[in-house]
Amino acid sequence: MAWMLFFVALHDYGKFDIRFQFRAREVWQSLYPDAGTYSSLPSYTECKNYFHGSGGLFWFRRDNLEMLGLQPEDSDGSLSFLDFPDESGSEKWQSWKTWIEAVTGHHGHIRRSEYTADASLPVVYDPRLAKVDRQARQDWLSALERTFLLPFGLSLNDSPPECSPLLAGYCSVSDWLGSRCEPDSFPYCQESLDINTYFERRRDNAHSVLELSGIVGKSRSYVGVSALLKSGQQPHSMQALIDDLPLKSGLTIIEAPTGSGKTEAALAYAWRLIAAGLADSIVFALPTQATANAMLGRLERIATLIFEDHPNVLLAHGSARFNDKFIALKHSAFKGHEDEDGWVQCSEWLAQSRKSAREQSGIP
Repeated sequence: MAWMLFFVALHDYGKFDIRFQFRAREVWQSLYPDAGTYSSLPSYTECKNYFHGSGGLFWFRRDNLEMLGLQPEDSDGSLSFLDFPDESGSEKWQSWKTWIEAVTGHHGHIRRSEYTADASLPVVYDPRLAKVDRQARQDWLSALERTFLLPFGLSLNDSPPECSPLLAGYCSVSDWLGSRCEPDSFPYCQESLDINTYFERRRDNAHSVLELSGIVGKSRSYVGVSALLKSGQQPHSMQALIDDLPLKSGLTIIEAPTGSGKTEAALAYAWRLIAAGLADSIVFALPTQATANAMLGRLERIATLIFEDHPNVLLAHGSARFNDKFIALKHSAFKGHEDEDGWVQCSEWLAQSRKSAREQSGIP
């Protein structure tokens, strides 16, 4: 856990660059009272074309050659990008490489270190800018070491364990969710705080945004299969047996004639398991896109009976983007957030069919 927190926080390493900082020009100038003495500053276009994800990957390796075992013994520390040593020669870098590549990926795009472009500051910039940026990055790295590694007896001198292939996706979704900046979720903080106090104050914001996104949902109390039926309908004999099934993980097969209510029976049993804390979502797999499309409307209605607030309903097949009902469902997630790029992209990702290659309807 210590290593994961440390590396996820390194996602922002590339933001300590004048081309990113200068996007908020007034704020940057307030932090540097002598800004007017700099001979050359980046243009709007240069700032727009700088990407803190790939930039962070470049700067992390460039700033920490010695720590990562990439610094040649006879080097004076003034290597150019083209002079970088062979990456395969350092065992420590190989253990760090997959981690830093995963967390500096941006909005789902991951780059390999060996294919990352040179992000050095142009020589026309005031040379003091490079020194200020590097010092800020080193201060950030040290702060993260003190916050996440040292309390567990770890340090930058250690090598992390094997990186999980899930880390890149986890970090991207976390980044998207953190992009929502409103009074009840990650509001702008102008107060100067130490890093521990800052993270502690954001804990409640994180819980709020997870619930708002639908990633962390709450199930309603199970009240019986009758709640899933249309008004006036009574449970069929097979449906009436659902409450007698064991509350435990396992494989349950229901065989019954067409029209006997197998769908509602299966959903009712899933509801019981979710309400008991034995499951947290429902995936409804169907053999064709047509049957999945037909099931979408039923699941959209039933989802609000099983889950509180606004549950995510996902149609996951290759032609989902052409389904009018699903398009409307996705657009409802964007309502009120047209100007919040990160939040909209998160909602879009959650609704995309790339999460599964099978034709299925799911209720996360």
